[in-house]
Amino acid sequence: MKIIKKVSKKEFHDFLYYGMNLEDKNLYEELCNSQQFIFQFSGNTASRMIRQVKPKNFEEVIAVNSISRPGSSSMLEPYIIAKDTGKRKYPKVIADLFEETYGTILFQEQTMKLGAVVCGYTPKQTNELRGILKKLGKANPKQEDVDKWNNVYVKDFESGFKRMGLSNSETQMVLKDVVQLAKYNFNRSHAMAYSYIGLTTVYLSKYFRNYYYSASLTYDASKKDELKDSIKKVEERGYKINPPDVNTSSLHFSPEGMTINFGLNDIKGVGEQPVIDLIKNRPYSSVIDFITKNIDTSVNKRIVTALIGGGAFDNLIDGNRTYYTNVIEKFYLKKKATKTIPLLLEKWEEAVAETEKVETTPEEYMNYEDTYLGGQFFHNAFSAVADKIEKLYSKGYCLRDFEEIRQKRLPKQYCFVYVNSYRNHTDKNGNAMCFMNIEDRNGEKADIPIFASYWKYCGERFSGEGFYLMDLYVAEEDKIMFGSSRWIKDPNTIKNMMARVPNV
Repeated sequence: MKIIKKVSKKEFHDFLYYGMNLEDKNLYEELCNSQQFIFQFSGNTASRMIRQVKPKNFEEVIAVNSISRPGSSSMLEPYIIAKDTGKRKYPKVIADLFEETYGTILFQEQTMKLGAVVCGYTPKQTNELRGILKKLGKANPKQEDVDKWNNVYVKDFESGFKRMGLSNSETQMVLKDVVQLAKYNFNRSHAMAYSYIGLTTVYLSKYFRNYYYSASLTYDASKKDELKDSIKKVEERGYKINPPDVNTSSLHFSPEGMTINFGLNDIKGVGEQPVIDLIKNRPYSSVIDFITKNIDTSVNKRIVTALIGGGAFDNLIDGNRTYYTNVIEKFYLKKKATKTIPLLLEKWEEAVAETEKVETTPEEYMNYEDTYLGGQFFHNAFSAVADKIEKLYSKGYCLRDFEEIRQKRLPKQYCFVYVNSYRNHTDKNGNAMCFMNIEDRNGEKADIPIFASYWKYCGERFSGEGFYLMDLYVAEEDKIMFGSSRWIKDPNTIKNMMARVPNV
């Protein structure tokens, strides 16, 4: 929430915090449609359960939060059945005790309530019941705790259930679930607090999406290897991420309609105070204009170099980062303690005149972004071939990335890929095969085996690392594989499954 305040306008702050209505049906529709960046529900398990349960109110969100835990995950199916059909797992006399969860036991308090109603336990005894169940929930419970459960608590429950008219099989079913829940389930207050925070993020995502996504990207920028995936998810929702720019970027990721600008503070080696200083002195017409306007601020050589490497000057230097990085090196050697603007301009002209004009290569762009942005967000191996990919795509020769392969699942699915590395191998029958690490234009990587039945025909077209068109398909769990989901024997067809893309 602190980050939300940083990336949003001041007049929105109160509404951001206090405008949520738990009765708003749009919130639950939003949660069911997408769990991206939603607290407690963006993980694979919770996301899957949201899609299955389809919660329509706050109580159902609380239930899903609890069901997403290892101990209570077994209650997913009975909960959904009871919610959708009214058919309860337990006899009515037991199910009626848990109306808020459609007759299903989910929370620790519900287990304690069961002890109070069925066994007549006092509050102290129900707390002791929770204690013994917690011990049973451990990976290797002590035998003395198992014995205590069987010899004391089970007998109490069996007697109580018998008085309430349950059969032995019904009794054992309830007790089995109670022990299963003990392997880790929430208390209701815990689940409610998490769910409220989670729904708050849904609210922000629904009504202030550009600010919320900006805040999420700002948060993920501080976490290694997560920002690239987050940017991809935001772009999938129709937003464009702009590179950092000294004239337009803010301290953090900041929105402008359906565009989000990369934050200057998120460039490695820059820092918050220099960004605050440089924002005050905008606009800038050149690198030396930037230096002179910030000569009495905290901006120094290290920061200027980081801004150039991170791409924040690209619009002023035609993207030629390597050349201007070299100019900066010479300039600061000449500059020393100089602070008078005429002398600074003179030193700059000298540095420019002495620096050899060179172009920034695609590899250098990637290295700059890895160093200063923490990943390749705007330049990668595919930057130089974007037009070629689009041309092949427009003619129907290939798909553009692995996600399109998963979505379209066509009979033949050629994809433009880059082979990062490969390893030749001999299978158990003595036949040659190959393992490859390939990457699509979005930076998603896949390790694929090319088995001997394919490699002996298409391997002759492989000439090492580089760009290829490959026939790929989707196996279990959306895993990308080489070849075809159909059995193919024709050598010429197999040979054409791999084609080197020349002159790239």
